[in-house]
Formats: sequence, structure tokens, C-alpha cells
Amino acid sequence: MHPRLRTLMKEQAELLTRKNVKIQPGNGIYDRYQYPVVTAAHTPILWRYDLNHTTNPFMMERMGINATFNAGAVELNGRIHVLVRVEGTDRKSFLAVAESKSGVDEFRFWDQPILMPETDDPDTNIYDIRVVKHEDGWIYGTFCTERKDPKTPTWDTSSAVAQCGIARTRDLQNWERLPDLKTKSPQQRNVVLHPEFVNGKYAFYTRPQDEFIQAGKGGGIGWGLAPSMENAVIDDETVIDERVYHTIKEVKNGLGPAPINTEQGWLHLAHGV
Repeated sequence: MHPRLRTLMKEQAELLTRKNVKIQPGNGIYDRYQYPVVTAAHTPILWRYDLNHTTNPFMMERMGINATFNAGAVELNGRIHVLVRVEGTDRKSFLAVAESKSGVDEFRFWDQPILMPETDDPDTNIYDIRVVKHEDGWIYGTFCTERKDPKTPTWDTSSAVAQCGIARTRDLQNWERLPDLKTKSPQQRNVVLHPEFVNGKYAFYTRPQDEFIQAGKGGGIGWGLAPSMENAVIDDETVIDERVYHTIKEVKNGLGPAPINTEQGWLHLAHGV
């Protein structure tokens, strides 16, 4: 075994078994922990390194991982699963599942990333998935699918279109890709599916935008209903939480995870820029 590989394996074993410690006294609202629960160093060594001594005698990293972030989370079979956005040093992202018993430490990635099926319009990049167990029995993932803007000239290598991709699964391994969500907004990100039917329809929290990065005249957290997930269309999209000048949501805001049902009502966790 290459000495560098031995060191990598030792360091990762220590990382994967390290206990996380709650930071006290906290703010009385939520708990913070000493360490991030999943980092780039948690990803399997085999994903990043060619372990063949003949083809990689110096144990050089082949596929660098830049970051792990913006994960969706769901409880399944008594364990916490996070569907992580894994971004390579080439800027491309993919989705991968890591699981833990506690939900705060000892997360381990599954051996293989998620192989997400595509629609007839291939994705350039997919990321920032929201995961929800729905009343209909499926586990749905709504995520940003990024593609080059087809309306721009060929020399424009930056303009892009973001839409809401949709997929569903029973086990987080085998995914069925559904058509992208259709709304009247030119761009959509951060779309979250409500866990229950509303008036017999599927309910979405949206984030309409005019441009890929800038919200323009759009922005805010929207709300809309779709009769079906097999061809999800929102005809009437209403902004229920607008952007506000000189606040933490003056540039853009969106819902984080799916709402959590409590005795006092639905608890929403949102973010703003």
C-alpha cells in the first residue's frame, strides 16, 4: 500500500468516527455543533483517487472535490439520509447520499453517487435538491437543473437558465425522472414540495426569478398548486413572502427544507440574501 494512501485512510477513519459536540449555551432556538456534519473529506477516497499503483504511482488526486453543501435530508428506515450537492474542482456538481444514525456525526457516503436520469433536454448541472416524503407514498426530490440559455449567441458562455427538476423514488437509489416543473416564471430555483395534498393537489413553494442570478422583478417565496406530478404545471403562482429592502432578504429569499408539521402548525425554515 502506498504510504500516502495509508495516511489518507487513517485520517478519514478518524473523521468518520469523530463524535460531534453541541456548542453551549446556544441561543435557545436551535443547536449548533462544533463540526460540520459532512465535508469534502467525507467523500470516499476511491472517488477522488486512482488506487492503481501502475497508473497512479504518486497517489495524485484525480478528481478533486471542492465542497459538499446544500443538502436535502430525509429520515428513512430509522436513519438520517442527506442528499448532498458534491461539487468537483471542475465546477460540475452531482448528488450523493450520506447516512448517519444520529444525524449530527458519523455520516458515511454510499458507495456510488446518485445516477439521476435526464429528460429529453439534458442537464448541464444539477444541484440543491430538496427531499420530501409525500402523502402519496413517494419520496420526491426537487432540484435546480441548469442549462445554457438557448436564446443567447454562441460566444456567450455564461448565460444560463435554471428550472426545477423533479424526480421520485422509494429507496433513494432508484430514481424516476419526471418532467420539469412548468410555471410562468422564466427562471425557478429552490422549489420545495409541500408534504401533503392541498385541496387534492400538489403544493409547491417556488422562487420565481427574471434572471439566472438576479431576481429582477421576481423573487420572494411563491406558492402554487399542480394537479399532477407526472406533468406538474402551476398556472397561478402567488408570492407569499416578498423581498424587502434593507433586510436579510432584500436580494432574494427561498424556502429551505420542506415544512415540518408541528402541534402549532407548519414550521418553515427559509433563507435570504
